[in-house]
Amino acid sequence: MNDNRRGFIKKGATLASAFTIGGIGSAISSPNLNTKGRSKENLTSISKDAGMQMSEAYFSGMDERRIAFMKQMDVFGAVGGINVKLDGLADTMPWDPKAMTTNKEAWEKVGLKLNVIEGPASLGTKTKLGLPGKDEEIANFITYMKNLKQHAGIDVICYNWMPVISWYRTKMDKPGRGGALVTAFDYEDVKNLPNTEYGIVTKDDLWKNLEYFLKAVIPEAEK
Repeated sequence: MNDNRRGFIKKGATLASAFTIGGIGSAISSPNLNTKGRSKENLTSISKDAGMQMSEAYFSGMDERRIAFMKQMDVFGAVGGINVKLDGLADTMPWDPKAMTTNKEAWEKVGLKLNVIEGPASLGTKTKLGLPGKDEEIANFITYMKNLKQHAGIDVICYNWMPVISWYRTKMDKPGRGGALVTAFDYEDVKNLPNTEYGIVTKDDLWKNLEYFLKAVIPEAEK
């Protein structure tokens, strides 16, 4: 782990120097960057955006205008979920291999690559609140991970640990910098609201349930 981190830092510093000191040539000549079998053109491509895959979030599905806009900015990665409402996926679960390949191909048809899954459908309230049925959800999440990698080439999943209410805002049109409208949260506006059907959930409960989830999932993720 430490060696991997050191290598990442060294490579990152090398790529940064390519833009700030001696140009791409300094990165190519560096002993910290494995250049074996790579042409100068390939190395130039690697150094673009410091090796990151620039991606845009499409939480509401494919938006033609946004896709066109992102392509103009050379952003060809997509962040989203597995949509089981696509043609041919009736009665298919999100972690089914067919759902993975169909979604992957759908994004490729519009010229983008689905490379990050956010908000996995297999991780829900039962797991986050430690309720009966959590082990089935976790098993589905593990299947989800395996199939994403095997059938769609995706190895990044972004999830949250906010049960029941999930993302919450008390105001959707608060004036921000330059007069732009932004979302906001003020505890004073909600402190007297009634509890949800699940009653009081303590931070200790959430930490305990997160630990249970991670102990089950991390060994599988590392594989």
